[in-house]
Amino acid sequence: MAILYGKWIVRAGWIVDFLVQRIPHPETPYEMTFYGGLHTSISGPTKGRARAAEGAPKLFSGLNFCFSAYLHVEDLEDFQNLIAAGGGQPMEGVSPDSLPEIRNRFPGKVYFIYHGGPPRDSTRYFNCILKKQIEECVEYGKSGAQVISHLMLYDAILSYDARILEPGRSFHEYM
Repeated sequence: MAILYGKWIVRAGWIVDFLVQRIPHPETPYEMTFYGGLHTSISGPTKGRARAAEGAPKLFSGLNFCFSAYLHVEDLEDFQNLIAAGGGQPMEGVSPDSLPEIRNRFPGKVYFIYHGGPPRDSTRYFNCILKKQIEECVEYGKSGAQVISHLMLYDAILSYDARILEPGRSFHEYM
């Protein structure tokens, strides 16, 4: 959220140094750096602050997002909050059949987010749910949505670059 709102994200050393020396320090040397791979710095926090200071459009401005029916409620709420903070439009109750009409009413690209990580709960129904989720992704893709994993959403935020959401992209291409 801090990246999306253009706020500083500093390491704990900034606070410790202030408490020890009792003088304010500039935040820049203490700014958090995220890495993609062993040596690639992802400057999302810096880009987020710069864009906010410029008054530039937010990361997901003009983009619409609908969600898998198989997401956990807590995850769904987190994704909706992140997307809204980034200026995107979270859309609820969108079915593959209604997507073409919605795309006519809401200009901008539509992304369909599914859970792309390991299952939260290991159950004997996992294979059945996974099969249904795959079928759901196929249907949304046929209806014109760009199907993305929730992990791609996180990568786009960490790098402050929505181009990562495009097919075949990753944050390594934009460093």
